[in-house]
Amino acid sequence: LQLSAAAVAQAKVHRAGRSLRRRTGARKVGGGYNMGPKKKSQKKFERKHLSGEIVRRKHAKVAAQRRRAKEMRLAASMKDDEEGEESDEEGSEGDAAAAAPAPGKKRLEDMSIDEFLNVGVVDGGDDSGSDEDGDEDGEGGESESDDDDIPAEDGDEEEWPEGESESDDEDEESEDDDEDDDPDGGATDNGDANALAGVKKSNRLLREEIEEHQKELEALKDTDPEFYKFLQTEDSELLDFDESEGEESEDDEDEDGEGDKKGKGSFSDAKTLTSATVAKLCERAAGGEALGAARNLFRAYRAAAHYGDEDGDEEAGVKLASSAAFHSLVTFVLEEADTILRGLLGQPPAGHPDEARLFKPHQQSRWKKVEPLAKSFLGNTLHLLGQLTDADMSRFLLARLNVCVPFMHTFERLTKKILKAVLALFGSGEPALRVQSILLIRNMAAVLPPPTLEKAAKGVYRQFAANAKFINATSIEHVLFMTTCVSEIYGLDQQQSYPLAFTYIRQLASLLRGALTNKSKEAFRAVYCWQYINCLECWVRVLQSHAKDESSPLRPLVYPVAQVALGAARLLPSARYAPLRLRLIRILNALSAATGHFVPVAPLLLELLGFSELNKAPMSSKTRPPDFSLVLRVAKQELRSPAVQEVIVEGALQLLPQHP
Repeated sequence: LQLSAAAVAQAKVHRAGRSLRRRTGARKVGGGYNMGPKKKSQKKFERKHLSGEIVRRKHAKVAAQRRRAKEMRLAASMKDDEEGEESDEEGSEGDAAAAAPAPGKKRLEDMSIDEFLNVGVVDGGDDSGSDEDGDEDGEGGESESDDDDIPAEDGDEEEWPEGESESDDEDEESEDDDEDDDPDGGATDNGDANALAGVKKSNRLLREEIEEHQKELEALKDTDPEFYKFLQTEDSELLDFDESEGEESEDDEDEDGEGDKKGKGSFSDAKTLTSATVAKLCERAAGGEALGAARNLFRAYRAAAHYGDEDGDEEAGVKLASSAAFHSLVTFVLEEADTILRGLLGQPPAGHPDEARLFKPHQQSRWKKVEPLAKSFLGNTLHLLGQLTDADMSRFLLARLNVCVPFMHTFERLTKKILKAVLALFGSGEPALRVQSILLIRNMAAVLPPPTLEKAAKGVYRQFAANAKFINATSIEHVLFMTTCVSEIYGLDQQQSYPLAFTYIRQLASLLRGALTNKSKEAFRAVYCWQYINCLECWVRVLQSHAKDESSPLRPLVYPVAQVALGAARLLPSARYAPLRLRLIRILNALSAATGHFVPVAPLLLELLGFSELNKAPMSSKTRPPDFSLVLRVAKQELRSPAVQEVIVEGALQLLPQHP
């Protein structure tokens, strides 16, 4: 009975399969079944629904893989940290070797401050701070020339001033034509103008070849008169050809496309601007009353920004006749660019700096017309900034660029380039240039949308860390100034600044933990150096300024900073490092006074006074004691000097009453 029941069930399965194959049209092929040709409705369904579903599933799979990889990296990092702590407690070399990361990847404790800032490690992952250099040229597939070029548009071009002033009615007519112009026409006209320029270049090369051939035929009259006479009798058309036929067709093309190339300029016939022409051009564009005049002005400014570059002025169809014309044009545009752009938008000049910062040009109704001019001005100014070598001119350019920060709202890629260039000047320029640089950086971070503030905060701290490696009598003022700049930038938006500050403080703590664990000269040297101490003082300065209130977002960082400073002071208990210990105790007292947190520095001072080196009999010496604000340690022979011992004891006794 059991066998018969199984046979009946198997027969039912075979019958159901045959019925299904008959309905679907499947036929047996080899070891499987082919469903036959797909119906039109089935293909349509797969095209509309299944294709998108497959793509979505692929994206979901890739995202899940990335998520799992990130979780595995985080788990590995946490495991390394736990094993590192176990190795500290047990003091076993085997546990320390087990806690070491994979070959080829440095641990956070083994990285110097410069390596950490270049790699950009944030909480065990990769920081996006390194993308500032990576996506400058590749974003959106745009070339560098797109930032400073002005696309031509029909109806808004204006004749270049020759000598006599033209009436303002023409400016008003050109401005009215701009309002009725098609916004998409600029790109088409620009492409037509480029094509026309290519055709003209080919025609010019052809004419040159014709002239050379004609000269060869004329020379044939003297070198071989018999052959020349033969050509006259047999093929006179070869000697009497006329090259004006091609010129007539070219003239027809020029007449047809006269409106396209008007104001754009050609490679062979560029407009030459003298000082008188520049004066007329500036006079007509002043105040931003006419868009056509402003367009000509910014096109001339582009030629001035590329003045001296190879074929830089011919690309704009404009040439500058002299350096005087260059100076007057650049000075006028830098001084009046903000007023001109505001006038084109129908807004009066800003009366107060706060009013200028709150201005939103991209929200104005005429922004689409003014946007190419603003982008051209900013791009050309950036190019000019990279070419200048005079510090006064660079400072003036930064000051005028600071006024035009609101016009950077819609140009994210251009903003990144400007910020990168200004940060380089902030880190390597002279003092006056650094002041203008940080003013521009602060204004950009406060006015422009994210992630400008984050990139500015990262860049300013990196420049500070790069300049804080050495301290002497001349550089100490620059380091203190840059410390104030870091504090100012990180106080603009404490919510955005907290993760960055936490990351950099964590890296200082990791270096300290590495020194406590490894106990090697390299590890000690990574902590007892000017860069580490200056970075620690910088974060104390930030917390002094912005962590006074209990509700401050940066308030939770007070405790870890105090612990790092206390650990660094106790790292090497020696009287030779008395200047470093006194320096750390001084900043801990300042942090405690500003935030109200109790920091136990009295044991550090009492330990310093009890060092055996200070209890030995002093040896007479005529050398002056070193300036403790410029050194981190003293030599062994200097510890026996009465002057050095006196400075150490006086410093400790002065700091002890300041301890709250």
